Amino acid sequence: TLVIRHPSNGKLYVNFDRGITQLLRETKALMRITGVEVPEEAKMAVMQEGKFKLYLNLLHNAIREYEQVVESAQPIIAIAKGLLEPHLNELFRVIQPAMVSLTWTSMNIDAFLDSFHAELLRFSGLVGKISDIMTNRIERNLAAVEQLRLVDLPENESMTLDRFVATQEKHVKEQSAHLLSKNLEVEEAVRDLGLLVCNYELHTSDKAVSSEAVGMVSSHYAKQMYRAVLVCTQQSLLGLKRRVGSRPIAGIVQVERPFFDVQVELDVPNVAMSPSLDEIQQAINRCSRAVLACSKNLPMWKSDPTVTTVGSSLYEVVTRDREVVRVVLLLAGAVEGAKRQVQEYLSTFLKYEYLWKDNMAEAYNTFMSKEPTLEDFESELKTYVSVKIEIERIPERNQISALKLETKPLKLRLAEIAEQWKSQYARNLYSQFSHQLSEVTGWMHDMKRFLARDINDLDDVRMAMRYLGEIREREAMLDWVFAPVEEKYTLLTRYEVRMPKEESDTLGDLRFSWRKLKKIADALTDKLRMSQAGFRTGLMKNVKLFNVDVVQFRNDFEANGPMVPGLPPYEANERLRRFQRLYEERERKYQAYRAGEELFGLPVTDYKELSDTKAELTLLEKLYGLYTNVLTTVTEYNDYHWSDVLAEGNIELMTKKMEEFQAACKRMPKELRSWDAYLELTKQVDDFLESLPLIQQLAHPALRQRHWDKLCELTGKTFDTSSDLFKLSTLLDAGLLECVEEVEETANSAVKELAIEKKLKEFELEWATKTLTFSSFKSRGNIMLHGGATVELMEQLEETQMNLGSMMASRYITPFKEEVQEWVVKLSTVSEQLEIWVQVQSMWQYLEAVFTSGDIAKQLPQESKRFQGIDKNWLKIMTKGNEQPIVTAYIYGNDSLKQVLPMMLEQLELCQKALSGYLDQKRAAFPRFFFVADATLLEVLSQGSNPQAIQPHLQSVFDSVVQVQFDKKEKTHITSLESSEGQVVKLRQVVKCEGNIEEWLDRLLKEMQATINNINGRAAIDCEVMGLEEFTHKYQAQVALLGIQFKWTMDSEDALFRAKAEKGIMQAVNKKHNARLNELVGINLRSDSDLRKYGTWTRQKIETMILVDVHQRDVWEDIVKRRVKDPEDFEWQKQARFYYR
Repeated sequence: TLVIRHPSNGKLYVNFDRGITQLLRETKALMRITGVEVPEEAKMAVMQEGKFKLYLNLLHNAIREYEQVVESAQPIIAIAKGLLEPHLNELFRVIQPAMVSLTWTSMNIDAFLDSFHAELLRFSGLVGKISDIMTNRIERNLAAVEQLRLVDLPENESMTLDRFVATQEKHVKEQSAHLLSKNLEVEEAVRDLGLLVCNYELHTSDKAVSSEAVGMVSSHYAKQMYRAVLVCTQQSLLGLKRRVGSRPIAGIVQVERPFFDVQVELDVPNVAMSPSLDEIQQAINRCSRAVLACSKNLPMWKSDPTVTTVGSSLYEVVTRDREVVRVVLLLAGAVEGAKRQVQEYLSTFLKYEYLWKDNMAEAYNTFMSKEPTLEDFESELKTYVSVKIEIERIPERNQISALKLETKPLKLRLAEIAEQWKSQYARNLYSQFSHQLSEVTGWMHDMKRFLARDINDLDDVRMAMRYLGEIREREAMLDWVFAPVEEKYTLLTRYEVRMPKEESDTLGDLRFSWRKLKKIADALTDKLRMSQAGFRTGLMKNVKLFNVDVVQFRNDFEANGPMVPGLPPYEANERLRRFQRLYEERERKYQAYRAGEELFGLPVTDYKELSDTKAELTLLEKLYGLYTNVLTTVTEYNDYHWSDVLAEGNIELMTKKMEEFQAACKRMPKELRSWDAYLELTKQVDDFLESLPLIQQLAHPALRQRHWDKLCELTGKTFDTSSDLFKLSTLLDAGLLECVEEVEETANSAVKELAIEKKLKEFELEWATKTLTFSSFKSRGNIMLHGGATVELMEQLEETQMNLGSMMASRYITPFKEEVQEWVVKLSTVSEQLEIWVQVQSMWQYLEAVFTSGDIAKQLPQESKRFQGIDKNWLKIMTKGNEQPIVTAYIYGNDSLKQVLPMMLEQLELCQKALSGYLDQKRAAFPRFFFVADATLLEVLSQGSNPQAIQPHLQSVFDSVVQVQFDKKEKTHITSLESSEGQVVKLRQVVKCEGNIEEWLDRLLKEMQATINNINGRAAIDCEVMGLEEFTHKYQAQVALLGIQFKWTMDSEDALFRAKAEKGIMQAVNKKHNARLNELVGINLRSDSDLRKYGTWTRQKIETMILVDVHQRDVWEDIVKRRVKDPEDFEWQKQARFYYR
């Protein structure tokens, strides 16, 4: 043949032996030798040498091209071996004639080469197209996805947090759309690749491209896309971490440009960052979530056969990657490393915290309380100026990790606050300066005005002399007045405190204004010196006339004044007012004449009559002023209408006012206490104060008409509190003070009776709405009293009865005695009937389940008939109760209920007694019923005709049987038993559930015992012949446990029998026991899925077997140590041994 395949490497080779070339050369040499005969075949070969060489070269080239094309297809074949298998088969079938039928002498070698080259060219075109798709449409896009960055992180630029968030949201949105387009392009390219391969025309191959191969290609590039997205996400998150994460640094300042612009601001009471570290961390977290969310928009390829969930996205792949999770977790603490440095930097500003924390007003008041000097003010101002300068020197920017801290807002705010502190002291100092300047200038202005007045009489002279004296006093203290003002002005100017220009001008003219005022005063002094003689003569004449007038005034006061004995207080008060006016006129003249005498250096005249009159008028004014005030107030109070007296706070107000009057009376001088006005005043105040407590008691809302009637009997007066004419004076004039104790007793009784009245109303309202609460019973409707609500109702009944008993013991019960007694009877009746009702309900509910089931009812026909009558009465009672649920309305006065309930209770007790006898019979028939409670037993017996209904109660009778399994066709035939763990034991014989329940349960018990005995017998045999694992999985847990105990007993006892004859038998058996234990441990070490094949309980079963076998091994080792060699030895006999007989 032309071509052969190498048996080892499978490559194609031209089937041309190099020995043929040697043969041709030798043949041609022989042909040149004369006389040598050359075989015809050799001659023919020499003749075809050209053709051989031509075809040899052509075949070599064809195979080389073939290998090149196949080599270029290797990347595709590596992805999915079966993808180009039909195409390669197609190409190989074109080559196959050269390997099978064509020889070097064949005539159609040229045709073969033509067809081979044509097919090879076609296949090469396919491979080229596939390579183009893979390189330009798939791999290039995958590389682009890997290089894509989902975060925009400029290296040489800082940004605010808001801009960072906005930038990342925009960038993530754009890149997410870009990712989606790339994902779709790659998926579309893979789909086109599959279509290109599948649509390739196969002429001879009967096997098309398999869908599995196409799926493998799709799956491969889907994984490549997933990996590219994963790399893209990882690199984006790592880039974000590198840019914003904390880095260990030696100091605060870094060379690398920070990423976040952060404002350091004063957020009273703290220095804070805006945005805060938490907000920056939240933004970083939000950015990382947005990066991860990009993959949410990338759906898993529909063409990927590994995708099982419809609508799933690449997000599930990305978020499960360990590296992505690690970087996300690191980003969650990106600013943690900088937190300590930031806090330390912010704490450097705490030395200024007094600026914003201390209260300016309080600090200034404390400063002023120490009576500061001007030097103290200057010290404070200097302090705050220094602080402001220090604040201005703080650097405006500071870098910590990825944060650029801008301190300019904080500096401006701190400087502003420091300026406020300084301004406060400067403002207050300026206020003092301005006040002192105003005082000085105002005083000089007043003096100028006063000194400019004309002097016409003695009063003008006196005033002028006073002003001149004041000016002389000020002249001696001139520096003490002007110097502080000037010093304050200088200090304010030094610290750049702005002041109005007018004040500066005024301060500059201050000493000039003083010299001008002094000149005016000197001129006035000269003028007064010249006119002194005329004023002196007039003064002496007027003093003589005034002396006579004072004597006449005194005589008139003694004869006609308010102190004349026997005058009524009212008239005395009128005279007091008249003489006060007359005295004030003479007092003014006395002051003027006295000043004149002092001015001219004359002896001051003393007017004893005038001073005596003044002292007496002062005492009289105190007494009669208080008298008038008390009289007016009491008259006003007496005119109060009774409704005004009842108004809140009025009585307390009256009491307080009268107590003030009483205290004022006690403070009066002793000499006034014997006067008639004083005695009448104190009596009126004391009587009113004594009456007010009684008025307050009578104003209590508890008083009813019966109490007012009783007061009418006590006082003999008529009180109509509803009348407009009933005022406070009506009560005060009734003589309440004469029967104080009786009035207080009446008022106290009213309060106590009101409490009882309120309590009775509460009872009435409460029990008018108290209802019986019913609950549904089975499907028969609401025919049961609700348990919890009824118990609560009975407790409330008991509590109310106790409260009524307490009321009956009160001595204030008389007006309500009949009503209370009626309530006592009503509630005690309701309570008794309700207790009987609850008892009846309890027994009825218990017996209802018994007698409504056909089984028990048939066996107790008489009691069943009796219960039917009870049941009818019960339904009637509950129906009426539902119609009228009010407790007192339904139970109290209901004679039929009172008669029916005791009768029903008696009948139910008879039914109960008969039922107890019935249950005793059943227990005697099937003794296991003794372990079942009455209620459960009744339910079991009532379902005797329905075997499947008693499944829930089987465990009460058979401890380990949870349920039984019935035959699918014969529903009353029990075929197997099931435990709580789910282990099933198939009965040896079917048990028929026929007859009374105790009968077939007894049959089930016996069959159960027989079945278990049979299983144990088989297990006793199998444990000897079966392997341990097979035996363990074949039998139920308890039987398997018995089996290894059977085996242990037999092996151990056999060893003891042979111990005396065979020396190593004891150790051999010990090894056997250990081998069994190790095998059990090996089984237990298997996975849960392996063990669950044999049942969910398998592991627990094996662990229990291990526990028992460990004990058995320990027992046997102890026997070996004790050198026991006889099965009759006590050490063996005392052990638990297991035999099947």
